[in-house]
This record gives sequence, structure tokens and C-alpha cells, in this order.
Amino acid sequence: MLVLLVALVVVYTSLSAFVVLLYRRRARLMRGWQLSAEWLWLRLPKGLQHALAQPFLLAGLQMNSIHGWLLRTMCVLLLLTFSLLLGAPVVVQAALLLLLFACLRPLLVAGKQAKIRQQQAVYGLPIIMDALALLLATGVPLMTALQKGLGQRQNPLYSELRNVLYQVRTGVSFQDALTNLCERLPRAEIRSFANLLLQASQQGNSLVALLEQQAAVRRELTAAAVEKQAQETPVRMLGPLALFIFPATIIPFIGVIAAKVMYQV
Repeated sequence: MLVLLVALVVVYTSLSAFVVLLYRRRARLMRGWQLSAEWLWLRLPKGLQHALAQPFLLAGLQMNSIHGWLLRTMCVLLLLTFSLLLGAPVVVQAALLLLLFACLRPLLVAGKQAKIRQQQAVYGLPIIMDALALLLATGVPLMTALQKGLGQRQNPLYSELRNVLYQVRTGVSFQDALTNLCERLPRAEIRSFANLLLQASQQGNSLVALLEQQAAVRRELTAAAVEKQAQETPVRMLGPLALFIFPATIIPFIGVIAAKVMYQV
């Protein structure tokens, strides 16, 4: 009994020391993980890099997150391969297979998330246009108006515009920053807005009247799109109603009628 107690104390102390060591070296471990992920990403062919990165970038992820996703997926894939080769228990293989599916799920849903993100960005256009028109009308420069007009609002468009301002501060030209914006939000409305900003920065044209006009147009189009979606909702509900609600309602009546017919016979 005493030996078992001493063994438990030793194991607990060792695990505690290991956890403390990991906590103290977490920054170095995270840095090593990031470097390993970048190294693995650079080993991929350029075509595969573009094919993997494009849906994630459209969904709003940064490159370091994509690198981490690739490393996690490869680690799970290697563990699953070794478990199959070494004949691991079926439970372990099934758990690793589920873990691999969980790692691949972000890639599978990235396209849907990208569509939702782009639509949210388009919905945010009227607000930022009104804010820019109001600030520019008071004589505020374009860059300062962009910075003040964004505020703390949470929207994909505002996040990308903050990224544009950050790139400009780090030395990237305004045109290249707007090009990156259009690549991450490939919608015609966003491209038109970016061209408007680029024209104003290069030629110094007044944007107040044009922004107010475009904001009114975008607001009307957004309202029409929301109304169209609201009108399509009852039609989309017909499928679930026909598959689940109607059978659940009709089957009991059919059962009662069938039982009466059987007893009468």
C-alpha cells in the first residue's frame, strides 16, 4: 500500500513538473509549431498551395492559420497511416478517422463560409459609404476618414479595410492593398467601391455626392435582396414539411384506419 502511494505521488509530481515546463516554454513551443507549419507549407507545390489557400482566404482566414491547419491535418493523417500499418485496435482507428474528418471539415465548409462572408461585406457597404461621405464633407483626408469611419464595427468588409490601412502603414501601396482586398472579397460591388477609393486617392476627386448616391442605391438593393430571401423562406420549408411534418401527422391516422379495417375483417 505504501509503495502504491509513493508511486502515485511520483507520477503526480512528474506530470505537474511536465505541465509547468510546457507552460513556461509555451511561447517557444508555439514558435516552433509555427515554423514547422511554414516549412511544411513551403514544401508543397505552388499549384497545391493556391488550391488549398484560396478557399480559406475567401473565408477570411490568415496564412498562419492555414499553415497550422495543414500541419494538424498531416499529423493526424500520419497517425492514422501508422495505426493502419501497425494493426492498431479498431477503436483507435475509428477515433483517428473521426479526428481526420474534423480536421478536413474547415476545408469542406470554406466555400459556404466564403459566400456568407462576401454577402455580409456587401451588406456593410452602405454604412461605410455614409460614414465616409460624412467625414469627407467635413474636410477629413481619405485615409483618416477610413480609419475613423470603421470604428469598432464587426463586419468582413471593415476587417479587410483595417487590413488595408495596416498594409499601407507597413509600406504597401494603396493600390496593391486594395487589390488584395478585392482578391479576398471578389464581389463586383466591393471592386467598384475599391476603384472609387483608388480614384479619389490618385486624383483627389470629391466623393461625397457619389458616396451618398451609391449608399442609397446599395441600401435599396440590400432591402430588395432581404425581401427576396424572406419570400423564398416558405418555399424552402416545403421540403422539410413534406419529409418530416406531414408523414408524422398522417401516419397515426393511417394506423387507426388500418386497425379498424383489420378488426372489422
